[in-house]
This record gives sequence, C-alpha cells and structure tokens, in this order.
Amino acid sequence: LEFRRVLFRSNRLGKIVIPLVYEKLNDFKNEHAVCSKDGKFGIIDKNNYLTIKPEYDWIEAYSNFIRAKKNGNYGLLSAKENTIIPFEFERIDKTDCGIFLLVKNGKYGFAEESGCLITDINNDFDSRFQVEDLYSKPEKQEKQLYLKIYQNEKPGIVNQNGKVIIEPGTYDDVSVPSNGMISVFRKGKFEFYDIKQTKMIRQKYDQYAHFFREKAIVKKNDKMIIIDKNGKELFTDICEKIERLHISDNYYFLVTKKGLKGLLTSDLKWLIPAEFELISWDYPNFITLQKDEKNNVFSISQNKIIWKE
Repeated sequence: LEFRRVLFRSNRLGKIVIPLVYEKLNDFKNEHAVCSKDGKFGIIDKNNYLTIKPEYDWIEAYSNFIRAKKNGNYGLLSAKENTIIPFEFERIDKTDCGIFLLVKNGKYGFAEESGCLITDINNDFDSRFQVEDLYSKPEKQEKQLYLKIYQNEKPGIVNQNGKVIIEPGTYDDVSVPSNGMISVFRKGKFEFYDIKQTKMIRQKYDQYAHFFREKAIVKKNDKMIIIDKNGKELFTDICEKIERLHISDNYYFLVTKKGLKGLLTSDLKWLIPAEFELISWDYPNFITLQKDEKNNVFSISQNKIIWKE
C-alpha cells in the first residue's frame, strides 16, 4: 500500500489522476506537490500538469516561490518557474521575516523575496554563523528590520534599505537590534546604542543582554539589575540571577536571591516573593512553588496560593 501511494495519486472514485511515472510524490499543499523522475525534482499540480519540470537536484516549495538546487548551486524560482534569484549560490537560507541569506564564494548578503539585493554579497561568511543571529526579529509595532554584516571580520549593522547604522569595525562586537537598542562590546564592556536617538547609554555593563519592551537585564559591578532604555536602574535588589520568562501572553522576571526564587511582574512588582526553593509551571495560569520540600499552587488570575501540600 505504501509502495503504491508514492507512485501515483487517485481520485475518490479510484481513478488514477497522476500516472505511475514518478519515483516520489509528496503530499499536496495548495494543490501542488513535489515529484521526482529520473533522480530530478519538479512540481506537479492535482491535474497532472508539471508547473515546474523535474530538472532540479532538490526543491523546497513555499506559497509564492520555490527554493531549488541545480548543477550544484541554489536559486529561487517563482511559481511559474521564472528565476527570481539565479542559480549561482552555495547556500540560500530563508528567514522567518521574509528575506533570504545568500552565500557565494565565502561571502554573504541579503535579498528580498523579489530577488532585490538588500546588501551586496561582500560580507565575510563563517559556517559557524547561526543565521538567526544575523537579523533582527522586530516586534509587531516595529516595522524596521536590521541585519548584521562583517567586513574584514569586523561586525556592523545595516537596516533593510541597506543603510549603514553601525560601520563595521567601530566596535569589537555588536548584536542585532532588540526593541530599538543595539548591544555593543568594546574594551571588555557592553554598552547600548539607541537607534532612534542615535546615542549611547553612558553606563557600561559586564553582561550582554537584549532589550525587550524597553527593559533589559544587565550585570554591573557583579550585580544583576534591570534598566530602561535610558540606562535608568529600575530594579537593584541584591540578587544572583534574573531571567525573563514568558507565561501565556505575559512576561515576568524570575529572580534568585540568596538561593531562593521569586517572580516579578513586567512592571517590576513582586508577584511571588523570593522565598521558594523552586518555581515551575505546567499550566499557563498556575505556578508550582516549592518550600521546605513541600509544594504549593499559585493562581496568577487570583493572585494567591490556592493549594498547599
């Protein structure tokens, strides 16, 4: 049964609509499926029409375009087999924000889905790069996208129009922007650059952090604190560790003080005091608290412990 399934497709009456000529036939998505014949891949529709002829070494289909490999190189096709990005790249990676990373001869750049280049293919590529670290993931209210580039192994930042925001080599390292802020590293310290205000936060920190909704967790003088986009210290209690957590649609700060854990709301008010050995949650609205090796259940909606062991 499995052998027959991959060779042909039939309609509800059992009539064969895709003949037994393909070595492989994937599941149909948007009325199209990847097929292979003589070791080459193409795309066929439900009416047995080849929208993309089987002449490619590899194919991955999306809703509006097709990423494919031919003669050892990668390119991008439209649904009508028009070439969007020519087959001359060693690697093409799709991001989750509608752009592509292109790699050629050890250099990389970025392109839009239309094939228009955002940056030239002249940035130093390292196979150890994590692609998601080379572009920002803007929140819904932020429309601008930022990209990390390397020139002579020195990092910089450009926006989605190719405008240079931070010139490569200005700092020892930079992060892609988060909440309008760029973390920069130089002389052993982290600083923050405000893109909109085009200014630096004057303070220097010992630990790198992303801004999220205008707050960041940083380390200063061996002390964990929370700051705003102007560098104002919002939470300065002596603690060993602060982590940002997302529970359901809200976010909180898990704080460890003297080995015990507590939970701050996003506006830095204590939801749960730092007096528990363990804090965990299995359901969005309920948090398990462990104290003296006994468990308690805290209800976020009721803002109180509703069960004790």
